[in-house]
Amino acid sequence: MNNLLVMALDPARFAGSLTYGAFVEQLRDSIHSTGPRPGVSEVMLPGEPEAREEDRADREGVPVSAEALRACRALAQELGVEWRLDLEESGLSDGGM
Repeated sequence: MNNLLVMALDPARFAGSLTYGAFVEQLRDSIHSTGPRPGVSEVMLPGEPEAREEDRADREGVPVSAEALRACRALAQELGVEWRLDLEESGLSDGGM
């Protein structure tokens, strides 16, 4: 038998949202200031690596391999969809397409 208990609590009801927000910021800063273990560059909280990658992808785009581009182009042709990506104009190599 599998059982599950979920409790959803509103922190603002206990200490107020400003107090709770300040506590969370203090906790975050405290965790970041602990210093990394040997061989690790920095202490990060859950979700921080993903947020950084999302920011980088927003700025720089998402890399797509030539193989993936070939597969997309082939699928577009198979489905009769116009292929609009101009590889030369966008600065991409066509990877032998």
